[in-house]
Amino acid sequence: MSKNSSVLQNEEGERFARLWTQSQPGIARYVRSLVTDYHIAEDILQDVAVVCFRKMSQYDPKRPFLAWGLGIARRRVLNHWRRSARKGLIAYPDVVETLAEVHDEISEELGFRMRALEDCMSALGRKARRLLDLRYQSKLPIANIADSVEATTNSVKVMLSRIRLGLRHCITKKLAARAV
Repeated sequence: MSKNSSVLQNEEGERFARLWTQSQPGIARYVRSLVTDYHIAEDILQDVAVVCFRKMSQYDPKRPFLAWGLGIARRRVLNHWRRSARKGLIAYPDVVETLAEVHDEISEELGFRMRALEDCMSALGRKARRLLDLRYQSKLPIANIADSVEATTNSVKVMLSRIRLGLRHCITKKLAARAV
């Protein structure tokens, strides 16, 4: 293997790891909502991760990774339910199919919203991003954030409120532009 191909494989692996880490909670919720046995759901989730990794070259980066991963998860869950139905373990496989279809519709919309949020977040200034990181990534209480940025708790509350409002308006504009 040449050095260039191993570098490309590393980059692809890092890209997959980043995308999977962001999307895994949503895919896990989806699988667990349709498969009641925790251990089977975990097995399906691991299988989905392996399939996503193996098929990474087929992933279209213009589409949300979450939606793509959910499509793979949907097929794995449906395969599980079909096998279970053949064994007589479930009586309503068509209900599972309907749930999966509804989830697909919702997840596509969620993907558009997430992309809009990411675009709007990238347009924020450094101070605003730091406040959001402290509040939602680090999960710090407002008082600790106020100490960290040398501001009053009231001013931090107001700044966060304005940032969230700005993000809401930005996302609404982006989604409205998409609809047109």
